[in-house]
Amino acid sequence: MMDPVSFWLQANLFWIKMYQSQQDTYLRVLCSMAKVLPHESAADIAAEADAMKKTLKPATRAPKTRTAPPKAVVNA
Repeated sequence: MMDPVSFWLQANLFWIKMYQSQQDTYLRVLCSMAKVLPHESAADIAAEADAMKKTLKPATRAPKTRTAPPKAVVNA
């Protein structure tokens, strides 16, 4: 008979592998769909992206500025 911890770990390992398999399959489906998109060139994709930019709202937050890290204090 198996102790409870080993049983729990094996059960979790099974579900983790199942989840990874589902994600792998999902990404394969997305890749196969991307291959058949009706874009003849990168210029078509860029034009479509520019059209999307015009409909989206611009970000209103200002970018964070980077400051110098505080200097270490040495007790003498």
